[in-house]
Amino acid sequence: MPTHRKQNTIPHEHIDPYYITYLEGHFYLLAYSHKTDHFLEYRLDRIKSETLKIQADMIDVERRRRPIEFTFWIDANLAKRGLSQRWLTQTLEREEVSLDEHGRERRRILVRATAYNSWRVTQQILKYGDKAELVDPPSLREEMKKTVGRMYKFYE
Repeated sequence: MPTHRKQNTIPHEHIDPYYITYLEGHFYLLAYSHKTDHFLEYRLDRIKSETLKIQADMIDVERRRRPIEFTFWIDANLAKRGLSQRWLTQTLEREEVSLDEHGRERRRILVRATAYNSWRVTQQILKYGDKAELVDPPSLREEMKKTVGRMYKFYE
């Protein structure tokens, strides 16, 4: 007998909606939550229309989230199969060829991309494992370095 997982309703009071974007087959609302003091992504097909209420106060347009531009190296074989649909934009900058420790040719591609969420960027790059390296911006690279460092401690 199949089991049905019931999703609990999570109320999100007072959010400022900024963008709607299409990511990995779904539409998302990117909005600022006053309760959490963070930008969050809300999958549109999970929002119950009867729960929506227009607030009287205006949205803070200065706080509007701007896209993050970042660059990363990725193994050329992975790039040929297609990159993440989570990026708003992506451009293949250049290809680099080198030899690995066994003398085999290794190809990697430098990708310049944009996204709204730095957490999503690091999570997606982590999915590529040792086949990708986040290069810029330095603050995001440092965030990735700390994450990998914490992961490394699990295996010491």
